[in-house]
Amino acid sequence: MSKFKILFFTNNLNRTGAEVVLFNLIVRLNPHRFDIGVLLLGETGELVSELPAYIEVHKLNTDYQLTDKIKHYFGVDVLQEQIQVLQKD
Repeated sequence: MSKFKILFFTNNLNRTGAEVVLFNLIVRLNPHRFDIGVLLLGETGELVSELPAYIEVHKLNTDYQLTDKIKHYFGVDVLQEQIQVLQKD
């Protein structure tokens, strides 16, 4: 049986109410049924270091290079490109 892939989006996985609930949900998912990933949109929070090793943590790169700025000038959504690369993986 193939695993389902789930990618959770969160701001930084700090100890706020909603993110603690998300952390508890992620940790309790069965790793034999799901490939679990977390995408951080901001800085790395306190709960990231407490995630089990089988959960992949990705960080969205918001430090724009010159090529990213040129792409944005021509109408390409650079953040969407990064998310699509993660989705393909």
